[in-house]
Amino acid sequence: MRNHMSIALVALTLGIGTVALPPTAGAQVILAQQISMYEARDIAAENGIIAIRDIKLYDGKWQIWGKDTRARNMKIEINATTGMVEWLDTD
Repeated sequence: MRNHMSIALVALTLGIGTVALPPTAGAQVILAQQISMYEARDIAAENGIIAIRDIKLYDGKWQIWGKDTRARNMKIEINATTGMVEWLDTD
């Protein structure tokens, strides 16, 4: 009798365990949020670029070329995950 109770308890435990977990529980991947091109343009504007000539997403960074208020060439690189300015250059 004790043997049958142990088997029933194990079967019940295994059954509940598989029901409680979603089928993809072991395969969940959380991806980092990426800032949009429009958000990158806003960050570039906040840093002085008023006329954007070119914008590209390359190697996890938004690269933006344009001009400032004095018509000087500028380039900014923005981390596409964090939105932080990693590089800013003015001619």
